[in-house]
Amino acid sequence: MLLAHRNNSGVITVIHRVRDGCSSDVIEHRIAQLRPSTGAYQLYWKKGNGRWTAYYDQRGDRFIGALADSLSEISRDPFGCYWP
Repeated sequence: MLLAHRNNSGVITVIHRVRDGCSSDVIEHRIAQLRPSTGAYQLYWKKGNGRWTAYYDQRGDRFIGALADSLSEISRDPFGCYWP
């Protein structure tokens, strides 16, 4: 299940919620952030060290786009940043 949380600054954090098969515990993984950027959103991914890092598209440019475009890029995940 995907959830989203928006803070007071307008930053949207996308959360992947899963139930552990053995213990039935609910586990939440923060997989992406969308930060407002002049009428669009800049996309970020969470590195292994826990820091949010700007996401770059296949041309090497920072990914900045509409909400729908950002969510589509997370789903496509061409670099394996969001889904294991």
